[in-house]
Amino acid sequence: MPIAIIVEFDLHPGAGPEFDRIMRPHAEATLASEPGCRRFDRLQPLKEDGTPDENRRMLYEVYEH
Repeated sequence: MPIAIIVEFDLHPGAGPEFDRIMRPHAEATLASEPGCRRFDRLQPLKEDGTPDENRRMLYEVYEH
């Protein structure tokens, strides 16, 4: 049975690009090398008006249990 992990980050204003720069290779490395990791998505939530929320990010990871 797969296990999903969801993590949400509230970032300081302007920190989104640096967070993305760090998390992109981390997600790729985790997916490639961590046993059981089936999915590792980096997400940027939307605000109520449908525009990207620059100060929030989410990670969605799925592992085979």
